[in-house]
This record gives sequence, C-alpha cells and structure tokens, in this order.
Amino acid sequence: MAERAGRGEGPGPAAMGGGTGHGPAGPGANGTVRAGGGAAAPAGGNDRQPAPGGVEGGVAVPSPLTGRVVPLDQVPDPVFAERMVGDGVAVRPEAGEVLAPLPGTVTALFPTGHAVGLRTPDGVEILIHLGIDSAHAEGAFEPLVQVGDRVEAGQLLIRIDLRRLEAAARSPVSPVLVTNLDERGGRIEAVARDTVMAGRDVLFRVAAPGGAPGQPAGPSDTAGQG
Repeated sequence: MAERAGRGEGPGPAAMGGGTGHGPAGPGANGTVRAGGGAAAPAGGNDRQPAPGGVEGGVAVPSPLTGRVVPLDQVPDPVFAERMVGDGVAVRPEAGEVLAPLPGTVTALFPTGHAVGLRTPDGVEILIHLGIDSAHAEGAFEPLVQVGDRVEAGQLLIRIDLRRLEAAARSPVSPVLVTNLDERGGRIEAVARDTVMAGRDVLFRVAAPGGAPGQPAGPSDTAGQG
C-alpha cells in the first residue's frame, strides 16, 4: 500500500499553465507509514522511513487526496505523462476533499478551483491538478483558500463534487507534482501503491540531490504513530 504520512509548506502560476485544455498557465490492514509521531518498526521492506516534510536526505510528501494511485506515465495527458510540468504521482480521487500535504503558502489558485500551487518552507513547489481537461467542470470545485494564505498540513484546500468532475472532465485522475526539481535538483521516488488516504499516506519522496536511491516501499511497510 503506502507509507503513512504526517505533517510537515509549493508552484507559481507559470507551472500551472498551458497545454491541452488545462486552463491558464484506505490504508489499513496491509500497513503503511503514518504521519508524525514516533515510528514503529516497519512490518516489511524498508528499515527506516522518513518523517513527513523535511527529512534527512529529502522530503516526504503526503497525498492530498484519498483514492487510487496512478503512475504519472499512465495519466491520459502527455503534458503530465511526459513530465512537462513537473514530476510526481497521480491519484484517482475517491473522496471529495483536497488537503494540504505539507505546511506552506498558497502560491497559485485558478478561479475554477481545478488547480492549486503550494510552496513549502523547504522551497518545494507542489502543484495539485484536479482532473484532466477539468478547467470547464463548472461547479465541481469549491476553493477554501486564497493566494497568499499560509496553510497547515492537513488543512482543507478545495472540496470536489466527484460526480460533476467525472461528468465534465476527460478524466478525474489528478496529478500531484513537484514543479521546481530543475532548480533544486533531486528526484521523485514514488512510495505509494494501490490506494492512499489524504493527509496520512506518503505519496512520494523528493530525494536530495546526489542521494542514493531509496528502496521502494513494500506492500506492508508501516510506521505507526506513537
């Protein structure tokens, strides 16, 4: 499944723009790594799991959405699948809440509410793009924050009407991207498999430049809260 996440501050409007109709520029029995608190020994796979947010060797990014994990190269849009905007992992949402994965500042928010950008205190710029060709999914999104707001990890950013999103968008699959890897260096290490719960399961890690590749999380890698 996924590594459980925690608490931990993403991209400017340019990263959110352009291309293919996007508009302007649980977890459970199988185990996962949990957010915050002391970590229990993993049930399998990795011996050490990162805390969410800034960690030795990189940053662990919790999923902002509850749903099924979709590898980025399977997103039905070349702008995302070919990593033209940034690198990360996508989620097909199964619940209508979009949470801040880490604490930070809202740097971009489209009036439609279909995409939001955050910048963390560590300088990681995160783009959450809700659906594919979803800019015209009228009434599907209810933004609850504004550009310039400081948000905490787990704070509700946007509500989604999933039925309207699925009816109006080409796909509800929602990429979660780091858009400034070229500037900061490093790479994305996918962690989550199968399904994730918003604010609790680590979706991916932003590995530090030059660091050794981490082991992928196994299906029963867990580190519960203390």
